[in-house]
Amino acid sequence: MTLPDRVCLPARFYPFQNLCRSRSYKEVLSITVGDNESAKYWLNVHNELKKRGVKDIMIICAEGLSGIKEAITAAFPQTEYQRCMVHMVRNTMKYVPSKDMKPFAADLRKIYNKCHGKP
Repeated sequence: MTLPDRVCLPARFYPFQNLCRSRSYKEVLSITVGDNESAKYWLNVHNELKKRGVKDIMIICAEGLSGIKEAITAAFPQTEYQRCMVHMVRNTMKYVPSKDMKPFAADLRKIYNKCHGKP
């Protein structure tokens, strides 16, 4: 059996960004390529960030990646974990019948806007 010249393997890219609001810019701290999501993998990623000088992470916003909560707690115990709103809404919407999606989405928008102080 011969393999083709190019082989595509499934991989995920995970960017870590630093948002500096006082200076209005973002820095890319790391882009990692991983083939699994486990606490061990994420702990390694966070420890690499520590080695590169990251002292603390205030908030991590992620899409429910397996093992990330445990790893962030181990590496940076004071970090607050927040589920990504976009992914949370998408995951919720997949259970809503298509005929009910528009009114349901409008209701969700009202809830999220109220929670974030928007009219």
